[in-house]
Amino acid sequence: MQLAEWAYPVSTGYPDQAARVERHLRAMQRRYRARDQRWEEVRQVRRGEMDSFPEAISEAFPKPIVANFIDTTARDLAEMLAPLPSFNCSGASMRTDAERKRQDLRTRIATYYVNNSRMETQMLYGADHYWTYGLSVWYVEPDFAEQMPRIVVEDPSGGYPEWDRWDRLRSYTKRFFHDAHVLADLYPEYADLILKQAEESVGSESEWQMEMIRYSDDAGTVLVLGGKHPVVLEKIRHRTKRMPFVIAKRPNFEGMEVRGQFDDVVFVQLARNMMAVLQFEAVEKAVQAPLALPADVQDLAIGPDAVLRSQTPDKIRRVGMEMTNMGFLESNTLLQDLQAGSRYPAVRSGEMDASVVTGRGAMALQSGLDQQIKAAQTVLKNAYMDVIALCFEMDEKIWPNVQKTVKGVLDGTPYEVKYRPGADINGDHSCDVEYGFASGLDPNRAVVMLLQLRAEKVFSRDYMARQIPFDIDVTQEAGKVAVEDTREALMQGLFGYVQSIPALAQQGMDPSDAVLKAAAIVRGLQKGKQVEDVIEEVFSPKPAPAPEQGAPGVGGPGGPGGPGGGMPGTSGGLNPSGLMTGVPQGQAGQPPGGRPDLNLMLAGLTSSGKPQMAATLMRRRRI
Repeated sequence: MQLAEWAYPVSTGYPDQAARVERHLRAMQRRYRARDQRWEEVRQVRRGEMDSFPEAISEAFPKPIVANFIDTTARDLAEMLAPLPSFNCSGASMRTDAERKRQDLRTRIATYYVNNSRMETQMLYGADHYWTYGLSVWYVEPDFAEQMPRIVVEDPSGGYPEWDRWDRLRSYTKRFFHDAHVLADLYPEYADLILKQAEESVGSESEWQMEMIRYSDDAGTVLVLGGKHPVVLEKIRHRTKRMPFVIAKRPNFEGMEVRGQFDDVVFVQLARNMMAVLQFEAVEKAVQAPLALPADVQDLAIGPDAVLRSQTPDKIRRVGMEMTNMGFLESNTLLQDLQAGSRYPAVRSGEMDASVVTGRGAMALQSGLDQQIKAAQTVLKNAYMDVIALCFEMDEKIWPNVQKTVKGVLDGTPYEVKYRPGADINGDHSCDVEYGFASGLDPNRAVVMLLQLRAEKVFSRDYMARQIPFDIDVTQEAGKVAVEDTREALMQGLFGYVQSIPALAQQGMDPSDAVLKAAAIVRGLQKGKQVEDVIEEVFSPKPAPAPEQGAPGVGGPGGPGGPGGGMPGTSGGLNPSGLMTGVPQGQAGQPPGGRPDLNLMLAGLTSSGKPQMAATLMRRRRI
């Protein structure tokens, strides 16, 4: 498909590409007119711009005089939703070490995409967009300076997405404004046209702002200069199979209609501000009310310690105003409506009766907020998966043979890996995104549940380690555990070797070699050496001098191969495994048979009242 043959969802009566893009934008603006109006109202209220709502302000109070509930709530919800999930790449089969290492490499690459794009900071804006507008727009673009894909959180204002009936993104049109002189420098071939259209626009030369239209679909992206004579400035064909945009859409009962969290409470906030203004004006008028004086008062003194002489001083007063408590009750009602309309519990701001609400009750009051966060995380989870898949595909298509080195921190452990996108990604663009295996549970209950399911062999130890409620490097920790288990096995063998010393002495053999080796191991450990290094050093075979023929001990009783020599098949104190006879595997260092001695001591009185005590010692041996 050529660029000129892109099928835009507009009338085919406009062959010029720029005109088609502009006509499509105007159609989308008409379609989303109500949405744009709601968004503008929410933005004005959050910015405190009450000039657009003259009925909600007065000359004395041109700015809001109540707390901006919508803005503070949006920020709090965004801060709860912004923390990033965990990214873990896994293949169809994770049975081999090579496959696990490959997936660990892809996990580190995906983590680098996220960290290099500073998504932890950007999601503070992306989460705010999700609650405020009902959309969170992510744009994946190639960074040719670093030769890496970069994720950008884009403001949905002026953006018009178009979905099909399966809720798949078909196109995304973005309208924004740019300085005319900067555009003329960027596109000198269109400089005259740009400045001419800017001159025809309203405003001084310093305020020349040109309308820009960016249209994107699965085939490519077109940048159009709007105005009386639209012209295509740039057109780019996508290397990936789909457009580089991912949009997380807040669920709504109207399907394609996008609504923010605060669309229905904007005017409740304005009404609350109006009520506060009226209350202030009422108090001001009550304080500044005129004085009512009896007829015998001829002189009016004003100021502190002023004296008014009258035969009826009880009649001196200010003119009263009839004020009821209905205004204060209405203010509380409006605040409750704000909280109900925005689904924000009062307990988040500390508004609760602490004398009757327990800790469990406070958790129950904000359980609805937890459900909102979980629902939003479900939407963002799918969006994160699409974003990482786009990054993998873009990296593989644009820089397939470039050797790259990435650094970062994964699960609290620094890493540095080298990879080649074409060979290491190799068409696998999948990535698992998890906000937590036991989302909503505290860490203690989450760990208990994981251990119980692991005991029933529901999943592997590797999967359980990736779901625990704190960050660890699973692969690195698994290697450390294997090393520790091997060292414990070496120590078990050493214990069995030391336990054989009495048996050697009973058989008439010289136990000094075993004693000296055990002592050498202790001295090595005291010097800070590792267990495996000390044991390897002590037990390394040493070349022995060739014995003379007929020398004592060669082939004789008690010597190697003779009776009592302790070799397999003889009557020595060691069995073929190297442990003392009667001691099974894993019981080295324990009493005979692996069971401790049972010592019973009973004390009591006889029928005559004399004290009686009995002691019994029971030993068990495995047969």
